[in-house]
Amino acid sequence: RQGATANWLYILARGTVEVRIRGEEGVERVVDSITAPGYFGEQGLMTGEPRAATVAATTEVECYRLDRQAFERILQERPEIAQDLS
Repeated sequence: RQGATANWLYILARGTVEVRIRGEEGVERVVDSITAPGYFGEQGLMTGEPRAATVAATTEVECYRLDRQAFERILQERPEIAQDLS
């Protein structure tokens, strides 16, 4: 959810999701879609800022969740991943 604390990175293994942003006027609009294989939630984990968007499934999905500690451990072991994500 947009504005929530970012605790996880999500890895989309199957299905499709929409990325939605609620503007100042309170209207939510679709700004992107992600189809597996893909990922989302990395921005909040990298910056510590609240979620910038809401992501909602538009089909049946299979997602894996990676917590902050595991994410940071992976980035320490493979710093090139941080460059690819940014």
